[in-house]
Amino acid sequence: MASDNRVSAIFRIGASAFIALKVITLALLAHNTLYVMDEFQQGGYAKHIAAGFYQAFYPLKTILFAYFYWPAYELGETSAQAMLIARYQTALLAVAILGLVYLVSRNMGRDKVEALFAVCVTLAFSTFMERVFRVRSEPLALFFAMTVLWLLTLEKKTRWKVLWAGALSGAAFLTTQKAVYFNVAFGLAIIGEGAIRKAYKDAIVRSAIYTSGWLAAVAVYSIYFRGAEFADVIRRIFTAPMRLAAHGGEYYPNLAEFIYQTLYRNVLPYGLCFAGVAIAFAKRKSLTPSGWTALIATTVITVLVFRHNQPWPYVFIMAIPFLALFSAEAPKALIDIRPNVMRWVFVALLVVLYFSFERNIGYFGNSNVAQNRVSMEAESLLGPDDYYCDGVGMLVKKRFTAGAWWDARAIKGIADDATRGDFSKIEKVFSFEPKVWVLNYRVQKLMSLLRPYLEKSYVRIYPNALVSGASLASGKETIFVNRWKGAYRLYSANGEKVISPVYIDGELVEGPFLLEVGERTLRLGGGAGGLYLLPEDIGGRFTIPPGSRPFYLFPKVYNY
Repeated sequence: MASDNRVSAIFRIGASAFIALKVITLALLAHNTLYVMDEFQQGGYAKHIAAGFYQAFYPLKTILFAYFYWPAYELGETSAQAMLIARYQTALLAVAILGLVYLVSRNMGRDKVEALFAVCVTLAFSTFMERVFRVRSEPLALFFAMTVLWLLTLEKKTRWKVLWAGALSGAAFLTTQKAVYFNVAFGLAIIGEGAIRKAYKDAIVRSAIYTSGWLAAVAVYSIYFRGAEFADVIRRIFTAPMRLAAHGGEYYPNLAEFIYQTLYRNVLPYGLCFAGVAIAFAKRKSLTPSGWTALIATTVITVLVFRHNQPWPYVFIMAIPFLALFSAEAPKALIDIRPNVMRWVFVALLVVLYFSFERNIGYFGNSNVAQNRVSMEAESLLGPDDYYCDGVGMLVKKRFTAGAWWDARAIKGIADDATRGDFSKIEKVFSFEPKVWVLNYRVQKLMSLLRPYLEKSYVRIYPNALVSGASLASGKETIFVNRWKGAYRLYSANGEKVISPVYIDGELVEGPFLLEVGERTLRLGGGAGGLYLLPEDIGGRFTIPPGSRPFYLFPKVYNY
């Protein structure tokens, strides 16, 4: 017994160090890691809070996550800062999720060693370490879901606790509709656990209370946004996601590769978890009610997540903490067979889990430095009321042209329309008078269609930024199709402001001047050499042409 206690103490020290180092690594990865395109979209939703969701802005998806990221939006002075703060918020949420893994494990009857082991296994998943801090809705929904499971696995489950579990399950759904997986899993877990106890009436009552909590959350959400017109919100909650769920994956072939990716990158953690689930089913007669609740929920969630029609890497974080709850079953089974190994098997497995740091360290090469630089450069060109376009929404604190979220589906739609001579979607973007364009792969995919709109209207002054303006050669007339109404002036190629006469439609002017949208004929006066007509309020230093080619801003975002 004393020897067993000594081994347990060794494990707890090693596990505590492992968890501390992993949390530090997680924080550093949150700060350093390349952003995925969707992070900018979801991080930027907070800007619509002031205007009003379902009033001035109609989201396609549920948007409770926008309020979670609102502090980051308000605290960040620039878009780059806001995104980093949002990352820090999500990393803190990840730590809370780890705490819930421990608490749920304890509710299931695990001792401290086994509960700590579940936390360590969760952190050993590279998928978890690389995706859980992302500025997305899934981490918040996962936090709600783990809290629900904690409530449902408490030894004393009052009806009020079940009601709160239903409300939090509803909150998960109102964060992302993918949380319907959690909703269904917990409902089945309540019914299944009661049926196993042959407490059928209790199961029906608890499931009804759980459902009531879920419905109450949806009702409060809908009434909050539209009051008496809440039915419109409810309709939007369910209809738009159904279309996306049915057809969203059609534009992304080979998504199944991400299932194989998470499996082969995490063979040991998944092996422990899947084996643990299988062993739990084999030992089902000895399971506690809390164990049954967790087992049913975990099984349903895992099946639904792995069968999701758009299995992007971040989706798997929705299953990993649940699977990890059963990771201790395999070493426990070995101890039952070979009691002499005592708890050394946990220590040995922990040593192996330490090797997961190798991939974590390598992931620091997936840096967001270029993205942050481009964000700050482009943002410096924009005033508070100016619009920009990049197909992504990188500048989360600035005005993004409507209709310009150019994912694969949108790009295909624009291209198909163009083959029929319909350029209305592109013209809608330009109707917002974008002052700045940020170059990235999405803009490049549409460049053949955009070029006629850009070439006489914008100048590249940073590697990835075009700003409204024109290049003026000495003694030559230049056609400038102005797409941004504002004050302009002349600049030299090294970014210095120049005072020199210029003819605009034959009229000689000097100094800053206001130009309306439309086509203009420009010609330098006074024998000046080559200059550039650009917005008057540019504050940063630049050279034309920029010192480097455009950075590739989203390299291997899912495959690094």
